[in-house]
Amino acid sequence: MMHKVFAALGKLIGHAETLHELRLSGLSLSSADLKAIAAGLSKNSKVGVVSFGGCAIGDIGLREVAPALAASHVNLLDLSSTGITSASGTHMSAAHGPLLRLVPLAD
Repeated sequence: MMHKVFAALGKLIGHAETLHELRLSGLSLSSADLKAIAAGLSKNSKVGVVSFGGCAIGDIGLREVAPALAASHVNLLDLSSTGITSASGTHMSAAHGPLLRLVPLAD
């Protein structure tokens, strides 16, 4: 059931012209959910802030959304309390350069 919700959300994100912040804080997100969200983000040029804070996405989940984030206009990414390792955080920061600010990891 929830996968259908996130599939619809992904489509909505891709077409939402007034969406500037996407806060998914604390949600339980599956790999399929993250793929749907990533698909929407890759088509949206307006979202500048994304928060996965408190979502236990881990390194694997971050890999699901990383390509979409690289292609997006996101400049603030909250990965606090997500279970990702510092290596993944460093990789994200290096891949996106100074245009992306990461909220410090608090795990």
